[in-house]
Amino acid sequence: MHRTPPHSRNTSVIPVVTPVHRASRRIRGQSPEFGLLANNMAARTSHADTNPTGAKPAALKPLSTKRFQKICADVVHDLKEYGICVIDKFLGRERGSLVFDEAMIACYPGNGTHYVKHVDNPNQDGRCITSIYYLNKNWDVQTQGGLLRMFPVGQSTSVANIEPIFDRMLFFWSDRRNPHEVLPAYAIR
Repeated sequence: MHRTPPHSRNTSVIPVVTPVHRASRRIRGQSPEFGLLANNMAARTSHADTNPTGAKPAALKPLSTKRFQKICADVVHDLKEYGICVIDKFLGRERGSLVFDEAMIACYPGNGTHYVKHVDNPNQDGRCITSIYYLNKNWDVQTQGGLLRMFPVGQSTSVANIEPIFDRMLFFWSDRRNPHEVLPAYAIR
């Protein structure tokens, strides 16, 4: 499922993620994929999907708690506008902001960077849904690449090609039902 949020939050999110991306490239002695932000939010600056060493990433300058909570509240608000429940009906409390404990910022440095075909949660670690929120303005998939390709289970020839359009938000199951890849990107996004 993909929908464009009714009120774009990108204008407030881009100034937050851009310095994180820039700072994470300058951390020495650390795999370039990871940097730690407030509330366990990790910044990834390459196409790696996991930390192969299992080591805890080095700290970056954290986002202020208030700023991070504001971003979370904005996204939870948009989810509610679409009728996506952020209330745990069993416990009766809001749990929407807990989603952000595992939030990632993925930046493709260009130069043909891509994700090979994979499943986000092959080990059933508790994640259920992957969401992607595109921040790249004026992206031209024909010249800059970066197309998301989904391979529905049981469909050998059918694929869904999804362009990384600014302010587009995607949701899909994180398990084996949605193998996907990101084709090479030739510009920073």
